[in-house]
Amino acid sequence: MQALRERAFSARFSFAGHPLHLFGSGRKRQLLDIRGAMGAPPFGSINALHGDAIRLLWLCLHDGKTLEAMQAGIGLPGNVRMPITARFQNAMDRWADANDELLREPGTPDDEGDSSPLIIELFLEIWQQSEAPRAISASPDLEAETSGN
Repeated sequence: MQALRERAFSARFSFAGHPLHLFGSGRKRQLLDIRGAMGAPPFGSINALHGDAIRLLWLCLHDGKTLEAMQAGIGLPGNVRMPITARFQNAMDRWADANDELLREPGTPDDEGDSSPLIIELFLEIWQQSEAPRAISASPDLEAETSGN
């Protein structure tokens, strides 16, 4: 358990030579909010993986201050009357279109010879790391000392 926790805190990822920012609770909430508002297929379904991978990569390529400004609508495409989630999705779609070739780079062929894109593998690895337990359970001695308080 401790090894999983340490790996979750130390894991660093990159995409196309660009370091990715930590996929923490804030970025995860944004991804889930955007995908929900856009009517994405059920989470984890084969139809959702590519879109969710693009959302995660895009969010992790931007630093926190930039994402915070975008939450206020600064730097996002679309009409200011559009929901902010739709404007985020527009920005992600434009980025995906501009980087289509890179996003479609195939990964390792599976048993049938089909390749899954590297972005899906990266998405799954980052998501798995984000779900790793980060809390340290109290030692039995500490629990005994604090019980009844």
